[in-house]
Amino acid sequence: MTESPDDLPRPPERPEAAMCCGRGCCPCIFDYYDDAFARWQALVRERGFDPAEVTQRRD
Repeated sequence: MTESPDDLPRPPERPEAAMCCGRGCCPCIFDYYDDAFARWQALVRERGFDPAEVTQRRD
């Protein structure tokens, strides 16, 4: 069975700017998001798809 982009997991949702406390936390909520997004992109590439195209299809 061939996998389609619709079978891939959804990318993580980017946090709202207001979700950051602004105190310079390390790691920040956006650091967690960036790490999760990078893992999602790697998974998509591993399965033979372009993350940018998959993201556009879902918007």
